[in-house]
Amino acid sequence: MKARREAGLLAGLSLIAVLAVVAFRPAAPDPGSDQTLCATKPAPTSGSSSGNSGTKAPVTSGHNVWSFASAPNLHPMRVSVTTDRMGTAPGQIFVAPYSTGQMVGQTGPLLLDGAGNPVWFRPLPSASIEAADFQAQTYHNAQTGTSQPVLTWWQGTLAVPPAYSNLPAGAPEPGGCYYIYDSHYRLVRTVSAQNGFDADEHEFLLTPQGDALFIASRPVHMDLRRQRGPGGQPRHREAGLHLGHAPACESCRF
Repeated sequence: MKARREAGLLAGLSLIAVLAVVAFRPAAPDPGSDQTLCATKPAPTSGSSSGNSGTKAPVTSGHNVWSFASAPNLHPMRVSVTTDRMGTAPGQIFVAPYSTGQMVGQTGPLLLDGAGNPVWFRPLPSASIEAADFQAQTYHNAQTGTSQPVLTWWQGTLAVPPAYSNLPAGAPEPGGCYYIYDSHYRLVRTVSAQNGFDADEHEFLLTPQGDALFIASRPVHMDLRRQRGPGGQPRHREAGLHLGHAPACESCRF
């Protein structure tokens, strides 16, 4: 993968945007509890309930992959920084590599320095589980008036043919969610969609009011023969704008 540091409706697919105004309680879940985790297994492939996606195992050796004697289970993709222009603000590079073919290196959120060297990496348990929208944000606790820097990302499975042909290509499969980690790389909490909606990989925003805004969608069966599509297949997503609100809750779901 190459990176640059710079200064400074598809047919049959639509989304319902869910601005989930999710308020958080100050008490964070136990970082060691499995109940706080989500999207740890790939979604079942089309017509399968086994959860086995059939995706090829990632390449974990060679000159395009990092390997560490002190951490033999970590194999992030090597990233080459090809442009570093004058005036570029200092800081780190956030990437979340994944591939529709065989993955080179493990999938997962990857934090790099300006030269492309890994600073932090969280490998995901399967090449069929991707991370997206990896970024730095500020987590505000409206009840205590405190805030802290955090890392956030979406985690889940994307519909990529041929293994996943039940939804439009690139749509989130059921089970995806958002992770919030603190500056010590510890889990603060996860956030998931409910009521038949699937968390979308494109946007997750923590607000100064202590809320979380994100997009979610759900498949809808419709006869698309007039649009020359397959009859009665869930190959598009419900359109519209929805504003959801939830009071402070332990599970942080709307």
